[in-house]
Amino acid sequence: MWERILLLADILLAKKEPNEACEILERLYTYQASAAVREKLVQALLALAEGSDNEDEQLKFYERVLGLEIDRPEAKTGQQNIWQRRGEQHYKKGNLQQALEAYKNANCAEKITEIAEKMQNQAQLLELYQQAQHALKTDDKQTAQTLFAQVTAREPTYKEASRYLHLAVTGKEPDSQPRTPMAFFNKPVLIVVIVIVILTVGVVNWYEHDQIAQQLFEEIKKDEKEDERLQAEMLKFKIELEQQKTVQREQKQQHNELQKQLHKIHRGILETFLSQLESGTYVVVAASDKRFLEGKQTSQIMFERIRSAYPEFLPPQEDNDFYNYYGAGKYWNGNVWIVYIGGFYSYESAIALKDKAIKEFGIPKDAFVRNSELDRMSLKEVKSITRFLSKRESGKYVVTVASYSSLDEEEQAQNMVEQIKSTYPKLFPPQENNDFYNDYGAGKYWNGKVWRVYIGGFYSYESATALKDKAIKEFGMPKDASVINSEWDRISLKEGKSITRFLSTLESGTHVVVVASYRSFDEKEPAQNMVEQIKSAYPELFPPQENNDFYNNYGAGKYWNGKIWRVYIGGFYSYGSAIALKDKAIKEFGMPKDTFVINSVQDR
Repeated sequence: MWERILLLADILLAKKEPNEACEILERLYTYQASAAVREKLVQALLALAEGSDNEDEQLKFYERVLGLEIDRPEAKTGQQNIWQRRGEQHYKKGNLQQALEAYKNANCAEKITEIAEKMQNQAQLLELYQQAQHALKTDDKQTAQTLFAQVTAREPTYKEASRYLHLAVTGKEPDSQPRTPMAFFNKPVLIVVIVIVILTVGVVNWYEHDQIAQQLFEEIKKDEKEDERLQAEMLKFKIELEQQKTVQREQKQQHNELQKQLHKIHRGILETFLSQLESGTYVVVAASDKRFLEGKQTSQIMFERIRSAYPEFLPPQEDNDFYNYYGAGKYWNGNVWIVYIGGFYSYESAIALKDKAIKEFGIPKDAFVRNSELDRMSLKEVKSITRFLSKRESGKYVVTVASYSSLDEEEQAQNMVEQIKSTYPKLFPPQENNDFYNDYGAGKYWNGKVWRVYIGGFYSYESATALKDKAIKEFGMPKDASVINSEWDRISLKEGKSITRFLSTLESGTHVVVVASYRSFDEKEPAQNMVEQIKSAYPELFPPQENNDFYNNYGAGKYWNGKIWRVYIGGFYSYGSAIALKDKAIKEFGMPKDTFVINSVQDR
């Protein structure tokens, strides 16, 4: 039935009617949360976002997509473009706070830093300006001159700083509106202003605003009647300025020399550290890009930055395929560009290099370790995995490539799944009618004792063995990969999981598992008796449902729908979870074979 709804949704999308398609897919997803339905719903939401002229609506659609598929690139890129565009608009209007928030949402690190620095500078200028105004009001002219001089040196056109500086120096308002901030001052006053700027602002700010100084000197030169005393004073100030500049240059030169020596020592430590690492197949990935042409350019830029700072990170690897094809520091694995540092190491050495590079050498914090063997196999692969898997005979055996012996190691198991999926996404085809797939998703499951990381699906023994051999030989899978009978794992699951733990894995919804019905309101007592019989054997099958009408009105285990009494077990679940509980209850808990699943909303 739901396959027909998917077909209808395809037709609607083809007719450019994403609203209607999205509406029916949202309803379908409530009851059938399969990968196929989710993908189609994502496509419909992306079509709605693309067709909308309202950015707020687009953000809403993208947010919904990311709620369904957290790493969907179209949605992440769409969100980022909108926030970046908004940041630019706010920035042009001078709304720095709004621009900062927008760029944070767009994750634009350079813009965030630029705006934060500008906001800090504006705050400092405002504080100096207000302090100077206060000093002028309290007749502290020396402080006012110093502070207004600092403001005009950093930003000559800031508010009325030039006017107030004139007032602080001469005690008078300017005669008329000036053409430039310098035009406020007559020649003697200009000399005094220059002195104040040099002595209070400092050489660095004076040097940075040399154009202002040049304009001031040019104004003085224009006056042919300048007396010799002013010229002598001017010469004295120039000499003092040059002396201070000389000191500053010497200090800067000493600082640069110390930096060079420190960097040289740092590079020596790095070179020694790299020489101690054990060779292998793992690389430390500093960045990756899925775009082939544009990604090649951005990867090269990242590579050049690393090489300019630490060329030791790019040692020769003459016997390495990727090195020979692409040169040190980057390679294309068939799906993404990989920018890596160092060479090819054992897993432990690669982890040590990653940690050191992040902590000491400024490599991005999201750097990670990757097995280059998987990338090589992807690069060399000729045969279609999809075609190979389509010829496998279905059954109950799986190809296990790794096991993790603790329930807490789910994240490690998932990381291995993601690593394989990034290279061979076709190794994880949908398995909609499989318990493990439905419970945990493609690539891993918990059997009650260990996490299994598996590839492909569930096959006959011969087909599973063929896949295992191919995976080891062509796809770089571990040589200790093995074939496991999943039926044995299911038995282990039954023995190892308590009912409470099983119920905690179920997804909430509106469906219940009905084990009996009584067709008269007067049969409340027999319904309750059946509840008590079940509860005496399996009390865990009646967990609290505090926010549920039926539970609150009738208590756990039974309710009256207006026509009949329902005796149900567990709680209120999605359709898939309710089916899983029904099957388990019949097979393991002795529930009637005519136990069925019903939508409690329809009963209401």
